[in-house]
Amino acid sequence: MPQKLQQGDWVVMHTCIEATDPNNYGKLWRCKSDQFTRGTGALAQDSVFLEGFSGSFAPEFLQKVDITELFKDKDQLIKELQDKLSRIEEASEGSLDDLDEALLEVFGA
Repeated sequence: MPQKLQQGDWVVMHTCIEATDPNNYGKLWRCKSDQFTRGTGALAQDSVFLEGFSGSFAPEFLQKVDITELFKDKDQLIKELQDKLSRIEEASEGSLDDLDEALLEVFGA
């Protein structure tokens, strides 16, 4: 049995009518709540709330997505951008030629 969804998990819809809607197709949704069960006995049904989706949603039509791979290089990219910004700010305190040189260095020709 799959692990229950938790608030903050990222999911994508599948094999349901909502998943075929162009606004939802392939869209990443974030769980707004932990998975919960409503009703009892034969009427029990698992549900979860999604950010930006009206009403609750049945978890059997959601696939949890591991987004860590999407952001694994984030810290390195942020550092590189900060270094480039520092280079431009430093050059902007000098002459126009210094700034022009820094912009070419950072952004290329």
